[in-house]
Amino acid sequence: MKRVLPFVVCLFIASLSLSQCPAGSITLSTQDEVDDFVLAYPGCTALLGNLIIDGNSINNFKGLGGITSIEGSLRVRNTQILDFMGLEFLEIIGHEFDINNNSALINLSGLDLMTSVQRFFVYQNPSLKSLEGIDSLTTITELESISIFGNDSLISINALSTVVNCPGCFIVISSNPNLTNLEGLENIPAKDIIYLQLEDNSNLVVCNLENICIYLSDGGDHIIENNASGCSSGPEILDNCLFSIAESSLANDIIMTPNPVSDKLQIRLGEGIALESTTIYSIMGEELFFTSEEAVDCSQLSSGIYFVKVTTDRGSVTKKIVKE
Repeated sequence: MKRVLPFVVCLFIASLSLSQCPAGSITLSTQDEVDDFVLAYPGCTALLGNLIIDGNSINNFKGLGGITSIEGSLRVRNTQILDFMGLEFLEIIGHEFDINNNSALINLSGLDLMTSVQRFFVYQNPSLKSLEGIDSLTTITELESISIFGNDSLISINALSTVVNCPGCFIVISSNPNLTNLEGLENIPAKDIIYLQLEDNSNLVVCNLENICIYLSDGGDHIIENNASGCSSGPEILDNCLFSIAESSLANDIIMTPNPVSDKLQIRLGEGIALESTTIYSIMGEELFFTSEEAVDCSQLSSGIYFVKVTTDRGSVTKKIVKE
């Protein structure tokens, strides 16, 4: 009996290690299933299949805190989540990041470590205001790469500005009635873009990012229609591209230091350039304050990311800063 007991114990431990994660895809349909995940799969960190979260009783992901990678897709739909807190350790999604029909979702906070996905789909989330929370996302690797549509409250896609690698990038921005500009797409190389669709964004007025200008001027495939004046067609965007290129040149003559900043942000202008105003915006695009001084007092700002728009007699430039 003494010999049998150690064997049984070892067999039990081996059984536990083999069952740490589900063998394939898993669907969680209730809050209890989410909460019990850590009990059902103790020590599970790497999912080999898809993680599908689909259920209108689900309002948080606290039971999923151990997951660091998903080999398949992450699909979240029909939930009551406000953000993605609970998935703070998730770094890699092997296939799709597919988020749709989550009526209470406000932003993507909680996904701060996520670095790469194959496809980035965010659609029909009526309360979503921004993509804030994907601060480490640098790579999107598949065709039909970025699709953002039908988000009635969306005012900012600035969080996508960390994406610098999107080979074969297929971009669809459609039916987001409160989106006014495309800031966030500016660091995707023009050579990576293979298709651009800007459609039915009724307040979209600023589309003349330098990479978009280069893509359109090279005859890139696109559908651009039913947006506000400034973005209503490819030729109209191209008409504004000289300003965009001039602004890009102006950016080299405007330096903001220090960045990160804790107290005073100094605006330094190139020779012969006159400052008119400096405006500070939250990461969600809300105007916080403005000044006409070259030394901007940032001491009252909370720690985080902000956008600074510097308006001069030669045009304006917007840059990102970090408040410590």
